[in-house]
Amino acid sequence: MDFIEKSCTFADDNHSMLNFLTGKDLPLLKNMLNKDFNFQDVPNGWVLCFNEKCKMKETCLRYMAAQYAPADMTTATCVTPRALQGDECRKFVAERYETEAWGMSRFFEGVRHEHYTQLRNALYRMLGQRNYYRYNSGEWKLSAKQQKQISDLFRRFGYQDAPPFDHYEKRLQFPF
Repeated sequence: MDFIEKSCTFADDNHSMLNFLTGKDLPLLKNMLNKDFNFQDVPNGWVLCFNEKCKMKETCLRYMAAQYAPADMTTATCVTPRALQGDECRKFVAERYETEAWGMSRFFEGVRHEHYTQLRNALYRMLGQRNYYRYNSGEWKLSAKQQKQISDLFRRFGYQDAPPFDHYEKRLQFPF
């Protein structure tokens, strides 16, 4: 059986994983600290990597996330060294950003009266009526795929594109 994830316990409850870096990792750490990264964006249970010997760590989102683990975090699901085969890691995740959107306060400004109810109801069906309000308020963000689906919906009604969303934000994606 190929088991590559396990629960890891940090060596000392009073120190973050940053304290376990060796001197050769300091340039990498400085590079990572310049990035706009917030550990709160990492989903619960997302697999982290603490393998300092990995040659792919400089561009690995799992390794970067592990470096930002809070000081009081004592256990985490992590990649074991067996994931590394030669110079390749089977659990490697490259940084990938996606532009998420929310807020639809101007969506219906250019919509003809005869399309308004049908278009609004189609959006409710697509997103869920209760969820529509979460996306509108920004509690939830629309993925690029959802934005395209909404744009396609407006095109089916004869509109060139969907009206712009109120807000856009480029965010790191954490695939499971």
